Amino acid sequence: NQFSGSFPPEFLSMGGGRMEQIVVANNQFTGMFPGNFQPTNFIQALHFQNNDFNRMNESICDLHVMERGELTSMKIDCAICVCRLFCNPGNCTASV
Repeated sequence: NQFSGSFPPEFLSMGGGRMEQIVVANNQFTGMFPGNFQPTNFIQALHFQNNDFNRMNESICDLHVMERGELTSMKIDCAICVCRLFCNPGNCTASV
């Protein structure tokens, strides 16, 4: 894909918020990757690496299965990762 521009936050509520995976890697999205997923208990995989995001919403960290969600796989660029359970220096691709 070659999607570009801001990532539409409305995308996160498609399907009544019941999406299990969001994979938007390898595009040209910019700005902040949104958070505030509703409901939070469905998303299991979130891959948004290799874009031009400059930050991510910290509420994404709450989706981790060790917190209160079902997220077991996240791929993100290290420069914007703020989740201690997913972001280790040099390795920002994690699975539980």
